[in-house]
Amino acid sequence: MFMTMTSAPRLSFRPKRTRSITATQAQDELDSSLRKGDAKHVAIEWGAIDAPSSYVSKAKPQQDTDTSVYSESTASTLGDSISSLGSLNASAAKNTSSDNVEVIKVVRFCSVEIREYARALGDNPSVSSGPPITLRWEHSSVSTMDLENYESTRSSRRVKSQMAIPHMTRDDWLREAGYSRSEIADASRAAYEMKVQRRKSASQNKAGRKAKEITKSLGRIRRRYSN
Repeated sequence: MFMTMTSAPRLSFRPKRTRSITATQAQDELDSSLRKGDAKHVAIEWGAIDAPSSYVSKAKPQQDTDTSVYSESTASTLGDSISSLGSLNASAAKNTSSDNVEVIKVVRFCSVEIREYARALGDNPSVSSGPPITLRWEHSSVSTMDLENYESTRSSRRVKSQMAIPHMTRDDWLREAGYSRSEIADASRAAYEMKVQRRKSASQNKAGRKAKEITKSLGRIRRRYSN
């Protein structure tokens, strides 16, 4: 690439030879020629001109700085990765150790507390006959017994049929609790009347359900024949 530079009076620059020089040398030589009036062509090969020393001195530290920053960043990232990996390994080891330790929960019974409740005249009509019986809310006495001793001395468990209390036994227990014969008789009569009422209600409900079913069936038959 050639650059032709002119000034008054008009001068013609023709190259005598081509050589590689620096930009500073080319500028100095051109200025000197113009001052002397000795015009000549100066062939400048831009690819052969060396970069100024100031640019080189500035560029190299920048490259070194970038490299050092990249190295420091890479080392920091690698250090963080190693630290994270170590934390994960420690956490996994901790979880593994905690999983290996089995927590055993045990419930133990050491004693039995026995409470005694007084008998009272009840109102439950579920009895077969006679006065209904129940227990008061307040307990009269409390005794504590070792569980092993209780299990070794207690009687055998009763079945459901053995838990039913006969009519005469209930009457005697209520007399011992202080109830009069008239109170026992009134409670027996009220329980019987309530039982009868329940039976009537149950039968009426059963008959009512049957009547509703019959009515629905007749309605379906009528709609079928009307269509």
